[in-house]
Amino acid sequence: LYFEIKSGQATRNGVFLSCAWIIYHRKNNNKPFEIGHYALFSAIFIFINSAALRWASYRLFGHDYPWFLQSGVAGQYILGAMFQPSNFGVFLLLGLSLFLVEKHISATVFTCLAGILHTTYLLGGAFIILGFQLYLVLDGKIKKAILIGILALLLVTPSVFYAAGNFQPSSSEGFKEAQEFLVKFRLPHHCLPQLWLDWVACLQILWIILSIFLLRKQKELTVILVPFLLGAIFTILQVTTQSNTLALLFPWRISSVLVPLATMIILSEFLSYCNPFISRLKPFVPSV
Repeated sequence: LYFEIKSGQATRNGVFLSCAWIIYHRKNNNKPFEIGHYALFSAIFIFINSAALRWASYRLFGHDYPWFLQSGVAGQYILGAMFQPSNFGVFLLLGLSLFLVEKHISATVFTCLAGILHTTYLLGGAFIILGFQLYLVLDGKIKKAILIGILALLLVTPSVFYAAGNFQPSSSEGFKEAQEFLVKFRLPHHCLPQLWLDWVACLQILWIILSIFLLRKQKELTVILVPFLLGAIFTILQVTTQSNTLALLFPWRISSVLVPLATMIILSEFLSYCNPFISRLKPFVPSV
């Protein structure tokens, strides 16, 4: 069991790093492949997400600030010390990354896989699929947008019916009481924006907005902008209505995918500006 857990964690981390490579490759797609550039990107990215940097931050500042570059708001995350169902959110990140490099069908499959393996990602996956479809429609590929939607529905329908059939409430009164207990007593730190929307969460939201700004001149902007806006709209709707059902759907959980994606995009953009300087180090940086 220990070996299986460690293997699962290694696979999850490998997928996470692969997503970073895909994003960096996309940024440098029209440039000659240079091992040194990818090695430098990998080293910085791994350091940013390392336990060593988080430990140093806690020692120096009394708080684990680097954690907020890879996690979402409301204590939501796809990486962690334990191998648990929430880790399957890494497939949402993989889906977004693959779509940005024009792997539309594979992106749809992996996005749906996250929701199939852990139903809490069905809503976030739906946000992302809608972003895919809008991108394709704006690109003039309406038939493919429809195909993507049909494929996604076919993939997640069995999981939706299974969850609906096995976890339906025994009574409306009991269901309401259970939701009230979960939102107000068991998971308030995950469910109530008035508790988790602090200055750190605001900075994470600005981090996502910065990544969207960096993509402002690219048509792939909609792939990230749509899930971000839908997550924000549903969050505002929950605050306005105080709906326990909507709170337990965690519309803000999409941030656990968009924040690390923003980190990958921003780091890739930053290193692209450093490429001329890095190229001067060719005696020390091998290339092929």
